[in-house]
Amino acid sequence: SLETDVEDLVSVVDGLKLDHFDLYAGLHSGPAAIAYTARHPLRVDHLVLFCSYADGSTHRSNPLTQATRPIILQDWQFYAQVVARLLLGWTEPEAAQAFSDLVSRCTSPEFAARALEATSLFDVSDMLGNVLVPTLVLHRMDSAFIPAELCRRVALGMPNARFVPLRGTADLL
Repeated sequence: SLETDVEDLVSVVDGLKLDHFDLYAGLHSGPAAIAYTARHPLRVDHLVLFCSYADGSTHRSNPLTQATRPIILQDWQFYAQVVARLLLGWTEPEAAQAFSDLVSRCTSPEFAARALEATSLFDVSDMLGNVLVPTLVLHRMDSAFIPAELCRRVALGMPNARFVPLRGTADLL
């Protein structure tokens, strides 16, 4: 859940005894970073969001997301390979294979399906105006999974955010 992700971030920050820090979040970790920053404005100095979103339902409605999610439970290895290529770009086959292998070893298809379903329930849209720290919202303009409009809306909702479009397709690099 979003609350669990935020609590995990709180535990890491408290465990490291950080008074304040810069926070980077990509893809599905963006909503938790936004929520944390809105709730703890004195601890986060700068926020960087990369190919992320505020409302998970908008990401879930993406046709590519809808097409790939059912494959998780049908053919886990194929899903991991295809998504790795989509996230890392087709010009990085070694990195995509390494990422696919890592994902396949570190989680199960059942857990991945549940986790991705949970992200579609994340919605921090109403918190964007409470993120007052300088924020950089980066987005790959040719991203297959995250439309530029989702990132642009995040930046527009934050008083001190700047949207920066980047060339390329890799949502993880």
